[in-house]
Amino acid sequence: MKSFNLSIKTVDTLNSNINKKDYIDSLGLFKLMFRRESNIIIVIPMSSNENILKKYIRKLMRYKNYLLKWNNITIILQGFCNDKIIHCQFKELLFPICYGDKYSIYSKAYDLACDYLDSYFYGKNLCDFCDNKCGYKKDFDLETGCCRHFEKHRQLGLLLGEKLVNCEYLGNNGRCNVKCLGCKLYTCPYLEKKGIKFKIKDIFPINSIFNWMQKIYIKSIIYAKKEDIMKGIMFLS
Repeated sequence: MKSFNLSIKTVDTLNSNINKKDYIDSLGLFKLMFRRESNIIIVIPMSSNENILKKYIRKLMRYKNYLLKWNNITIILQGFCNDKIIHCQFKELLFPICYGDKYSIYSKAYDLACDYLDSYFYGKNLCDFCDNKCGYKKDFDLETGCCRHFEKHRQLGLLLGEKLVNCEYLGNNGRCNVKCLGCKLYTCPYLEKKGIKFKIKDIFPINSIFNWMQKIYIKSIIYAKKEDIMKGIMFLS
C-alpha cells in the first residue's frame, strides 16, 4: 500500500528561497502532470476572507488525483493564525483533501461543523434553561427544549394527533449522543431574538465542501445519526 506524507507548516513570513511558482495560485494541471521533482511544495497565503479559502479548497479538490502522484507534499500556510477558527478548520481539512477519499473529506467537514456548533453552545446556557425548561417554552408544560419529536410520524405527527416524546438520542446530561448537524443548525425564535441564527454560508466546512443539494439535505434532516445522514450526503455527491 502506498504511503503518504503530508507536512503542514505555518509561517508568518516566507523564506526568500521559496519559489514564487509554488504558490497555490500558480498551481495548474500542466504543472502537476509534468512536474519531475519527487516532492511538491504548495504555498497558501491565508486570509480572513472565507471565499478565498473556499477557492483554495476547491482547487485542491479539483486536482486531487494529480496530487496523489507525490508521496510527500509540503503545504506552507502563510499568515496562519491559530486564534482564527476558519484557519484551524482549513488546516484540518487538508489531509483528507490531499489523500483521503470522498467519504473521508465529507466526514471531516461534517465533524468540524458539529464541533464548531457544539463549542458555541455547550456550557453557556444560551437557551436559558431553568428547571429543565428552555426560555422559549417556559410557559408550556414541555421540558428538554427542542429535543422532542412526535412519537411515530415525526413529520406528520401534529396532523395525526400524536404526543411529543423526548428524542432517543438525548443523553442524561442534556447533550446529544449523536452528531445530527441539522439539529445543531436549528435556532428557535427565542434564540433569533437574541441574535443567534446559523446559516449554511456561515459555517465554513459546510459551505466550502458540500454542494447545494447536500447543504439543503443536511439542514433538513433532523433527529438522525451521522452515519445515516452520510449515506444521503454520498448519494448527492
